[in-house]
Amino acid sequence: MEFEQEVQNILEEASGEFQEDKMPSGDPVPDLRKALDEKNEEANALREERDQLKRMSEIKMGLFEAGGNYSLLSPHLEKVTSVRNIDGEAVVCVVGPDQEPLRNREGGLLTVADKIQEMRQTPEMAAAFMSAPSRGAGVKTTSFRSPLKPLSAFDQAALNSNIEDIARGKIEVSR
Repeated sequence: MEFEQEVQNILEEASGEFQEDKMPSGDPVPDLRKALDEKNEEANALREERDQLKRMSEIKMGLFEAGGNYSLLSPHLEKVTSVRNIDGEAVVCVVGPDQEPLRNREGGLLTVADKIQEMRQTPEMAAAFMSAPSRGAGVKTTSFRSPLKPLSAFDQAALNSNIEDIARGKIEVSR
């Protein structure tokens, strides 16, 4: 019976019909509510931290797998990604200017990997990705070499006068 009365008091308080004189003295409900609010704030802070770590982890892994320069590309990806709760699971997705998740051609959420592939296709961003490794036997060809002898690394005048050919790989510098 006492429990039913406490439940009734809580329900009345929630519905706005609460009267202070009905509350028994020494009731722990206000203290419990305060503790619950504090724990909810802590839980929300932890969720935000988890979401930030999840988002940054996906950005780092996506750029690593795609050969992208993290320092150059991550600020852009941080601006356009967000973590959303979808079916009870935290999912990193790309959002538009209105902060609504963007969709890919199949109708699913646009992922960080999809955005990285888009960035790789744009001329402005393509330079921030490592080029595909060249395929072959690894044998140096001599067809592009200059008939000039290699320059000594200690001959500063020769290095200065041939800097462009050295940069193009036409002249070798040896020690």
